[in-house]
Amino acid sequence: MTLSEYLKNNVTDVFAATPLSECTVVSARLLAGAPERPLYAVMTAVPYPRGAGRPIASFARLRDYHIFFKSFEDDIARLLTEKYGDVYARIFSDVSPIDERRAAVSAGLGAIGDNGLFISEKYGSFVFLGEVICSLTEEGLDAEGIRVVSGKRRECLHCGLCREACPSKCIGGDKSRCVSALTQKKGVLSDTECDIIINGGYAWGCDVCADVCPMNEGITAEYNEFFKVGAISPETYGDIEKMSDEEYGSYPFSWRKKEVMMRNFDLIGRRGKDK
Repeated sequence: MTLSEYLKNNVTDVFAATPLSECTVVSARLLAGAPERPLYAVMTAVPYPRGAGRPIASFARLRDYHIFFKSFEDDIARLLTEKYGDVYARIFSDVSPIDERRAAVSAGLGAIGDNGLFISEKYGSFVFLGEVICSLTEEGLDAEGIRVVSGKRRECLHCGLCREACPSKCIGGDKSRCVSALTQKKGVLSDTECDIIINGGYAWGCDVCADVCPMNEGITAEYNEFFKVGAISPETYGDIEKMSDEEYGSYPFSWRKKEVMMRNFDLIGRRGKDK
């Protein structure tokens, strides 16, 4: 089995490699132990089901994508090692040594929107990005059915719809006002920050700018079985409040303690009552 066959069967059909030398390294420590020879990032875009809106963003209703990507690391390392001997192969997603959005653009998979989201050409912005950083040569990648793309650039439509729809009007401005960012912020929030969450109507994340993006229209996808099992319902407060620590830990919002999510639910529960 080639690496491309493995990815198509288990991960996604959207992938391509780009030289790591052309990627923006944001956390060099995560590359500790990597060999000195040239490395490549095999970028992947995995589609996920689009939710029905508030109060939880689509990606957060599903089982943790970090777990999804890491589950393939041993298989891929074994697959490549059996063929090529001593091969460096690590999988990352979100917590990554590189700027994944820019690397995915460089690999020709899509564009970065004015809203800052990566928008894949095939599946739009409702995708999880992940990558295999490996020490295969370009010839080796070609033998594995992986095309190498260097410096590819695609463009957002710059239609302005995301700017108009953004609840906090932060696109092109103060990113610290982003609803998604504020729902994930720990500690005591200012009155202004509380108002932004209340008006946004989200307890975690935000889909507004993605929902109005015309580059997401008409998208159809077959989703990996991993994301079809265990999705939490739209009426999520009771679901999350009753979760055990183990259950809570299987969702992408678990990097923050449950108290942060419950704080946000309390805020949006007051929507309209304090106005």
